[in-house]
Amino acid sequence: MANFYLVCGVSGSGKTVLSNKIIKKNKHIKLIDADSYYEKYNGDECIRDNIFEVWMEIFKDLHECEINNEDVLLTTTALTVAQRNQFTVWFPTFEHHLLWVIATREECISGNLKRRRHVPLDVIMKQWKETEYPNASEKDYETITHITNKWNGKYSAVRIKNDITQYIDL
Repeated sequence: MANFYLVCGVSGSGKTVLSNKIIKKNKHIKLIDADSYYEKYNGDECIRDNIFEVWMEIFKDLHECEINNEDVLLTTTALTVAQRNQFTVWFPTFEHHLLWVIATREECISGNLKRRRHVPLDVIMKQWKETEYPNASEKDYETITHITNKWNGKYSAVRIKNDITQYIDL
């Protein structure tokens, strides 16, 4: 059974940096980063047009990985339980793993300013209000790990449900 890794959290928390680090250590995993799909469809990852087309392409690629029994890592915000559960419903044959990148509001704002694509401050504040933090009750995920971004290239992982390190090298 192939593995589906969902790396999620508030914008600016360090999801992309963590995902790239995981992929570098686990070369067999295919990376699907939502930002790159926005760049493909809109010519710039900062432009959030063509949402339907972007997500149809992401879901098509995830489905292809599922059919081919390939491990895949998706990087996106997925701030609510409903947003996270859509992946377990649509792609039931994967073994699902959730990695939640935790950073303070100030770290997210600072991290946002360090990258090329700047999410508007009001969007980050809205994300903070709407966030439903993952916990062990999200039954469709085999593992749930909270990962604290230290913003120095190192991460600290806290196991919430089962141990992710048996699947990937962090």
